Amino acid sequence: MTYTPTEIFGYCPELDVAPGDPVHVMVSTGADEVTVDLVRPAARGDRERITHTYEVVAGVPAQRVPGRVQQTVPGSCGVVAGLALPTGTTALTFGVYVMPTRVRADAAPQGLVHLDAGPGRELTLRLSPGGCLEAVQRWDGLQTAVRLDRPMAENQWYRAELRFDGLLGVYQEPVGSPVPGDVAGEAWTPGIAGGLTGGTLLLAAGRVVPTAAGIRGADCFNGRLQDPEVTADGAPVARWDLGHEPAGTAFPDRGPNGFHGRFVNAPTRAVTGLGWSGDELDFRHAPEAYRAVHFHDDDLEDAGWECDAVVRLPPDLPSGMYCVRLRCTGGEDHVPVFVRPGAGRPRSDVAFLAPTFTYVAYANNRLPEHVDYEGAGLTERTVRLGFRDEQARAHPEFGLSTYDSHSDGSGVCYSGHLRPIPNMRWDFESPVVGGPRHFAADLLVTTWLDSLGVDHDVLSDHGLHERGVAELDGYRVLVTGTHPEYWSGPMLDALKSYQDGGGSVMYLGANGFYWVTGASADRPHLLEIRRGQAGLRSWTSRPGEEHLSQTGEPGGLWRHRGRAPNRLVGVGMTSQGWDNRTPGFVRTADADDPRAEFIFAGIGGDEVIGDFGLIMGGASGDELDRADLALGTPRHALVVATSLPHSRYYLLVVEDLPMTTATAGGDVNPLVRSDVTFFETPAGGAVFSVGAISWAGSLAYDGYRNNVARMTENVLRDFLRRGPADVHKGH
Repeated sequence: MTYTPTEIFGYCPELDVAPGDPVHVMVSTGADEVTVDLVRPAARGDRERITHTYEVVAGVPAQRVPGRVQQTVPGSCGVVAGLALPTGTTALTFGVYVMPTRVRADAAPQGLVHLDAGPGRELTLRLSPGGCLEAVQRWDGLQTAVRLDRPMAENQWYRAELRFDGLLGVYQEPVGSPVPGDVAGEAWTPGIAGGLTGGTLLLAAGRVVPTAAGIRGADCFNGRLQDPEVTADGAPVARWDLGHEPAGTAFPDRGPNGFHGRFVNAPTRAVTGLGWSGDELDFRHAPEAYRAVHFHDDDLEDAGWECDAVVRLPPDLPSGMYCVRLRCTGGEDHVPVFVRPGAGRPRSDVAFLAPTFTYVAYANNRLPEHVDYEGAGLTERTVRLGFRDEQARAHPEFGLSTYDSHSDGSGVCYSGHLRPIPNMRWDFESPVVGGPRHFAADLLVTTWLDSLGVDHDVLSDHGLHERGVAELDGYRVLVTGTHPEYWSGPMLDALKSYQDGGGSVMYLGANGFYWVTGASADRPHLLEIRRGQAGLRSWTSRPGEEHLSQTGEPGGLWRHRGRAPNRLVGVGMTSQGWDNRTPGFVRTADADDPRAEFIFAGIGGDEVIGDFGLIMGGASGDELDRADLALGTPRHALVVATSLPHSRYYLLVVEDLPMTTATAGGDVNPLVRSDVTFFETPAGGAVFSVGAISWAGSLAYDGYRNNVARMTENVLRDFLRRGPADVHKGH
């Protein structure tokens, strides 16, 4: 892999950190030297554009380190180190059940089982381009191979074997094929004489790639493997249980010798295997039906780079959103880190919760490359990839987002941050929105707090998931980001406990609290979602595969688990759309309720709220949330403002469409709207929700001098006076 001299990429294993912590910096570049420092970014708007700026953190000395290109090897596989064959073995069989999912003539060879027996000695069972089963022996400079002439079919299970006993052979038998004449076959060729002693065994890869992080595989398989085994001279050597403990990385050897293995790069676990009948949909209740693993040639859990620098955070560093900045001649990258308040230090009254689960779920999202938003009538805007999207496109080895599909068409259900993520940068602009989104947009909210002189701490989804409600202790007001879409059960529990204790919430976005999200207990960098069969989704889970491998819980929408966001914050996802006429909000009758009087202080009764903005031109844009009593909006909640009518480019969410209809567009459907809501909670707190992602673009308009900013400040000032009088102010 090569980089241009100005290309530079980095990542940090630490995402959620505390003052005094070390932050390890992994860098890859074509330049000779890299400068590493720490900066604090901000975002400000005038009447035309949003500008991102930064301040260098003086307490962190800049470092200069040599530049180098670091190897990234995608593709999942299983690794068994130190497989030993009995002395004097003369006959060897590799057997495995195989279900290929990408059989194409233009595909590379795909390894099924590969034995690296030392320099120049290899045995490989693989699929050729086009899907024919073949065995290859390379021995001391010689090579021989044998291939069947009948290709495997996609999504069909087969028994596949490599056999060696002086002859080299392959055997293939379809399992349960409905096609007449689809029968077993075998082929043989003379083998190369030589002693068989064992070595490193790979599953789902055809070649060993040594890296700084350990063994990776090349020529990786797309499809499912189950029950691989090795026999020598007719006696069992190893028999692996790939379905064991789907949350882990180890797979045990159920044979006599204990040659246990580990998975690399997170193949998909908790998937249906050979013989799954559909009688049970939860892998925990029928483990025998879930003994398979789905491998992909583009899986990536950890880029596995070596550390180039360590940034030591000052012990007195204020909580906030920071970036490790990487510079070379002509190139720059900036990797976000989220600094929580230090242990034992007083907390601010306000906390901003950075939606880091959402950032990771969208990491390197390539939807604009595959979805024709304009041609499909989803937008009237011109969709153009920006600089950061072009970087991700140029480096597919950096992995995919949970919005993408693997090369075999199956959905990506895992995502992590141990890799470069170009769209998690302050200068990222969404190709569809034409402006900042996610981390870049959330800086508008934290900069707004700074502009008010309101001290605030920054927390992260990762920290909230790990530490629970204790992470929220002491805060009177919790402010969300613009798009807190991906939430785990522990996070929802923590937020509910926070509200029950009198904490107030300002939900300054939309499409929040939507997807059931899991995080690995042993690998907290790895997030998991299963799209299920409903919701606005870019892929659909296969039958029997809606449960999260990491937690066992059913995936899909929280709404379908009885935890619709309306119950928590008053509103929930109703529509998404992108046009050039994004509307603002008008008051409703509820705005005249005395309980809501403070919200509109200083705002004229006939003012349209947010009929301006720096993200699509208005406050009610991108993705929208509405109030709905049937979905759990509290009976006493006030809908104080609602959006003006939307265009036909805004469509009702599919979960609200029990039947297909021609009335899903915002120009005809009253459910396509965003609602601004307010309600009090029993313990003295309150909740304010704005119902639109683009609200922040209007908040920042004209230097935060506008009626959206005024309304949002009115709420913040009021909420700071609420809550229990004895609110805890420390850890």
